[in-house]
Amino acid sequence: MGNFYQILLITFSGIIAVTVIDALGSFTSRKLRYNYAYLTPLSFAVYTFIGFYVSKISQLDSAIMANCLVGIYDGTIGWKIAVSLDANMGAQKEEALNRPATSRIAFMVIVGAAFACLGHWLAR
Repeated sequence: MGNFYQILLITFSGIIAVTVIDALGSFTSRKLRYNYAYLTPLSFAVYTFIGFYVSKISQLDSAIMANCLVGIYDGTIGWKIAVSLDANMGAQKEEALNRPATSRIAFMVIVGAAFACLGHWLAR
């Protein structure tokens, strides 16, 4: 049961990290006039670290599950944070705002699973 709480803590840490990226990134992208999409590698790094650290204490399926949960959060609440803080999305803003939530969430789940696999590979 100890691993469960460690995985939960890592997952929660990932949620906090993407929240910080979404909030600070939205604010700074607007103030410093850079495209919010430039922060994507930071998010990918968070997903990789989650996969890595969960894989150190558990198996690949746990890493994928943790990242998928973070991806669902990022595709819903993280997205709402970015939109409500008026992130500078550049020319893609109209397209991004019209993308269905199910599409966004599905994409983030796939990204989460892929980076969990990368993190798992790095942990082994």
